[in-house]
Parts: sequence; C-alpha cells; structure tokens
Amino acid sequence: MRNKIFNVAVSLILVGLMFINVYMSIPNKYTFDTDYFYVEEGSPDSIEEELPPFLDTLYSDYCPYIHYTHDSTIDSIVIHYDSAVAPVVARVSSDYGWRWGRMHYGLDYSGCNRDTSVSSFDGVVRYSSIGYNGGYGNLVVVRHYNGLETYYAHHWSLLVKEGDTLLAGDPVGVIGSTGRSTGPHLHYETRFLGVPIDPEIVLSGRDSIEIKRKGFSYGI
Repeated sequence: MRNKIFNVAVSLILVGLMFINVYMSIPNKYTFDTDYFYVEEGSPDSIEEELPPFLDTLYSDYCPYIHYTHDSTIDSIVIHYDSAVAPVVARVSSDYGWRWGRMHYGLDYSGCNRDTSVSSFDGVVRYSSIGYNGGYGNLVVVRHYNGLETYYAHHWSLLVKEGDTLLAGDPVGVIGSTGRSTGPHLHYETRFLGVPIDPEIVLSGRDSIEIKRKGFSYGI
C-alpha cells in the first residue's frame, strides 16, 4: 500500500513539473502599447518618433521567460535620454565582460547589502518575480520609454510589481543575495531588444548614445 501511495505521489510531482515547464515556455503575455524609442535620421535636428518592432517573444538560456528577443536585427540606433540614475551608490566589484570562462552581462555593485536599488529611467515594470529566475534570484526588469530595459537582480525583497509605472530614482527592491550569488550585491544589466549593452556606456552621462551591434552585444 505504501509503495502505491509513493508511486502516485511521484507521478503527481512529475506531471506538475511538466506543466510548469510548459508554462515557462509560453511567450510573455505582457506588452505595452506605449513602448517607443527615438530613431535619429538625417541631421541631429531631425528626430522622428517611431514605434518599435512587435516584442512578444522571449529568450534566455534555461529561462525562456525573462529576455525580449525579436526576429529582426537592428544593426545600430541612437538612443536619447535626459539623464540616467545609477541603480545604487556603491562600489563596482565586477565589470561587464568575460569572467570565469563565461560572459558577465552586467555590473555587480557590492557593499550595499539591504540598501535600496532604484530605477535608472522612467518606465514600466515588465517583470517582477521572486525565485531563482535563471540565476538572477529575486529579479525586476523595467521597460523604459527610450527602448532600453534595465535588470535589478539578487534582491532580498522586491518593492514593485509587474505593470507599475516608475520614475527615474524610484525604489525597486532591497539588495541582497538570492539566485546564483556568492554574497550580497546588486547585479545590474542594460539591454536593447534583449541584446546586452555595457551599463557603463548607458550611465556615462551623455544626452544620447549610438549603439552598434557587435556579435552578441551592443557597443559604441
């Protein structure tokens, strides 16, 4: 009798895991009609506002529901913004680039345990989830009106939910050590159409940046 109960319990767990896997593979259902970015054409005095490509599909290694992707590639674009706010005032302990045999797609800010991370630009929270999240831990992704997205990972707790509207400098979460983390820190990424950009370029204090596709990243 005990063996039968054990077998039934194992079967139910396996079926549950199967349904979770199917759910995670479904493209993201959240899109925003107000998403836009600026495309500079011709002289600097001639700037047109255009709608972005339709963004409804997501990709990520082992975590297909976090990053935006699209079936067309934009080789270069000029992104405009009034200002950029650093996600936290702290020391950068790990830069963007290759690290330990794999690519590190963001900046790590250390010495900020239990501090509050803040949004770098005005935008809308596209993703806010507690859990492992492909190694990001408790993660918030903010979609900004200039086409960029910013990632805030490894929080102890989150202060926003999906669909919240944020201004630059608004609180995002309490910094901690969840997911794939060896100690309390904030992992911060900037992306355009799912393609990573070195955050130091975005936070450089310029009025605009022209990014160009370079392999799996954007650069200047």
